[in-house]
Amino acid sequence: MTDQEADKTQQYCPVHLEFGRKLIKANQLGTLTTSAIVELDAFADDYVDVYAGGKLVARGRPITVDRKLGVRVQEVLSVRLSGKCKIRTIT
Repeated sequence: MTDQEADKTQQYCPVHLEFGRKLIKANQLGTLTTSAIVELDAFADDYVDVYAGGKLVARGRPITVDRKLGVRVQEVLSVRLSGKCKIRTIT
């Protein structure tokens, strides 16, 4: 495999952020409206949890970068992600 081909094939993990959680009764889900506010169990200054491949890998503070949301990582956890990520070719 050439260096150029190696650059196109990389291992990617699905990443999601969790700002907090809330249990909502099933019958309440049907009453949600466009302007509804769902309060979470977290405070505004709490860390955001960063998950990769379904595992908690880091915690950080929410930030904005060029009007987009991001996370400034404050703590990296020791986690093995083997088998949780897919090989994907970028074209």
